[in-house]
Amino acid sequence: MQSQHALSALLHEHFSGDLPANGLVLTPNERLSRFVQTSYGDFQRAQGKTAFANLRCRSYQGWLQDLWQRLTLDGRHPRSAQVLMTQQQEMLLWETVITSHPDTPPLLNSVATAKNAQDAWRLVCEWALPVDSFETDELLQSHQLFLAWVAAFHEQCQQRGLLTFSELSGVICDALTHSDPAAAVATWRLPNQIVMYGFDDQAPALLQLLEALTGCGCQLIHVAEPEPTPQVSLCSFSDPQAELESVATWCYQAIAAQPVQQIGVVIPDLSARRAEVERHFNRVFDPHGILPTTPQHAPGFNMSAGQPLAQVPVMQAALQALQLNRARLELETASALLLSPFLGIQSELAARALLDVRLREQGELSPSRQLLRTSAAEFCDDEGLPLCEHWYHALDDFDKLAKQYGPSARLPSEWLPVFMAQLQCLGWPGDRTLDTLEYQQVQVWQTCLDEFAALDVVTAPMAWSEALSLLRRLLQQRSFQPQTRISPVQILGSLEAAGLPFDQLWVMGLDDEAWPPAPSPNPLLPLAVQVAHNTPQSSAEREFRYARNLTQRWLASASQVTFSYAATRDDKQLQPSPLVQAFAQTREAVPLFTAWEQLQWQSREMESIEDTNAGGVAEVQRIRGGAAILRDQAACPFQAFARHRLRASEVPEVVLGLDAAERGNLLHHAMEIVWRKLGDQAGLLAQSNERLLALVDEAIADALRDIRRKSFVGFRFVELETRRLAGLVCAWLELEKKRAPFTVVFNESRKDLTLAGLPLSVRYDRVDALADGGLFVIDYKTGLTAVKSWEGERPDQPQVPLYAIANREKVVAAAFAQINSREIALKGLADVPDVAPGLKHPADSGLDLPGVWKDLLAQWQQTLEQLASDFLAGEAAVAPKVPGSTCRYCELKGFCRIRSVTDDEEDTP
Repeated sequence: MQSQHALSALLHEHFSGDLPANGLVLTPNERLSRFVQTSYGDFQRAQGKTAFANLRCRSYQGWLQDLWQRLTLDGRHPRSAQVLMTQQQEMLLWETVITSHPDTPPLLNSVATAKNAQDAWRLVCEWALPVDSFETDELLQSHQLFLAWVAAFHEQCQQRGLLTFSELSGVICDALTHSDPAAAVATWRLPNQIVMYGFDDQAPALLQLLEALTGCGCQLIHVAEPEPTPQVSLCSFSDPQAELESVATWCYQAIAAQPVQQIGVVIPDLSARRAEVERHFNRVFDPHGILPTTPQHAPGFNMSAGQPLAQVPVMQAALQALQLNRARLELETASALLLSPFLGIQSELAARALLDVRLREQGELSPSRQLLRTSAAEFCDDEGLPLCEHWYHALDDFDKLAKQYGPSARLPSEWLPVFMAQLQCLGWPGDRTLDTLEYQQVQVWQTCLDEFAALDVVTAPMAWSEALSLLRRLLQQRSFQPQTRISPVQILGSLEAAGLPFDQLWVMGLDDEAWPPAPSPNPLLPLAVQVAHNTPQSSAEREFRYARNLTQRWLASASQVTFSYAATRDDKQLQPSPLVQAFAQTREAVPLFTAWEQLQWQSREMESIEDTNAGGVAEVQRIRGGAAILRDQAACPFQAFARHRLRASEVPEVVLGLDAAERGNLLHHAMEIVWRKLGDQAGLLAQSNERLLALVDEAIADALRDIRRKSFVGFRFVELETRRLAGLVCAWLELEKKRAPFTVVFNESRKDLTLAGLPLSVRYDRVDALADGGLFVIDYKTGLTAVKSWEGERPDQPQVPLYAIANREKVVAAAFAQINSREIALKGLADVPDVAPGLKHPADSGLDLPGVWKDLLAQWQQTLEQLASDFLAGEAAVAPKVPGSTCRYCELKGFCRIRSVTDDEEDTP
């Protein structure tokens, strides 16, 4: 259905006349051109015609390219032999000129500056800025630099035979001016009538070209803008999010009430808010898209702002895969490759996810390509069968190509087949069927590759890293817009809506800060020159006129127009734009859309069943673990069930340097080596200070051997870590000298035991034999410790009690060895406290524990056996011992949904 308002009727008036066979309708952009062609077809079919000649309608830029092709075919103009650069080629040439120019400051951002230079050159060409007449003495340094860059850029263009698109209008105008009118019409097939539609801001270059066409006998007709006669309303909302959600809901309801109509939504800052806009509209128009199994498809609305192609997942996977040309990758990049569905084969995805965990456990922040290959080759199941065999071979093939081509410098067109071969090695874009959007994105990728190869004309041979960076920028500049099904809802930017007719139009975001937009003159051109020539965004006055004219066009575009604004943004109070304040504000609330997931929750029929038992352990021999099982069962039964039966765990977080666990392991290893050499206290006391220091240094060097392999470890790091460990170990050994005589009998040793039927593997840090034959259990701790953690039916730290009852007939003392920069001390209990400083008799501990040593061991035995029995019986209640502290660092909160247990008042998902 064609919209029947003043603008549409005005177009139909032109269509109803006899259009010349050689006529042309000219529009400022492609969107408006497509609309005019569609409107013309609708009009002819409405007249009962089934066959008619197509309307010749072109956008201004498209028509310029047509004229250029005819000019090059004619070949008589001096510049017709030049090559017309694409926007990407011109941008790269500007960057090359800026980077290589001797006057360019060394820390200048060449990419951003090249973009400003390209825009400044466009203004110079299209708005006839007199560059040659700039007063050099009055120019700022940036302006003088731009003039120097222009001279170098012009020289490069002449040497390479290149032409920028900004100069194209002037070249064609010059050719028309110096040609015989009749010959020009015949040679270039110029139209004898041009209908100008949708032009509001006409640059001098366009006016000059139109004048030259008039001189060749072409008749110009401007489609007059109709008088706006709409119904206008003004709405305010609490914030931008409420405004956007209300507009999306209004569009959905309007289409549901009357499907055959055209609705326009104008968002002046659409490019900046594209992701937010798409999210809100998808939530309303495609509510089932929230389900993870729902494939992507074109949305039920059309949005003019595209997404950078480099940001879509399938392209991100390709760019990340090509990063494998580096000797080392960032860990996050390596993880993204392992988890990507667009690389490798689908049947190995689950195994590759486990391989990602294995890779993170190695603690390497910058894994090498060789490490990735080795890890894939060695990743096998319990029977020794490879789990990622295809991925290993893919990495191996990629590695061969990287070594073969990596060291050389090549042109973009020469790097292209290398990159494609490498992606093919990795199976990109995957062996699964692509959904609609992914398929379209891969098709656009093919076009971008042709543009990438065409960059040869403006660049020299380069390394692979520079070529990949260039490809990434090309994809970032290419906007991807999905091919949507026919939709009555058009979401547009401020310029794109001008000239398009709608039944209803909603323009949002019109607050006094956003509309009119603030001026943004080009920093490379003198401001006075820009203001004098009335260039776009040069002054507040020009932006006000521009916004006023555009607002009038919106009023002429629909019979019902709604303006809206947000009353607050970022805690700032806003008012409506002065250009729309005259319209009466309406406070009619738009009923907000109820999301699909909320509807599902509201219509729920739920039955609450409290089931805290996960079923008994059927195959006890498959349980793997030690004291951690009892610790987790005491802290929260669900923790023990999830970690030790379901094997649930978080993905390891890799940090720069060593984490607390790694530092603790280093201390354990160093102490193990020291006591392996000393053997007993007598050996310790026999050492001179020099010999003892040398022994400690040797032990630390041995303990650091594995750490040295990490890429971040250097000489200074090893020196600092050695100094830290030496201070702790020596301070601890001084305390050991003050103890009663002892011999180390267990030093980082393992022992298997069964507790209430639960098999446990216990690793002792240390067990000393005292002079009377009793055993002293010691557990090294680098963090804060307290003997209080051994009391109660749910002890916080059951390791030492477990070690004690494993040899309860002989153990006479148990303690934490507190070793850190704050404190070097023994903290524990003993039947005879004088065996070491810091120990107390149970009766003197002040804890809720038996006062007799044998009774204490018996209670520990009973407590730990009960915990083991509960675990084997399947006790898995979500019952943290102390919810605040127990859950603080637990990674299972999303699994156990502790909030649904503790926050009874919450009744929403």
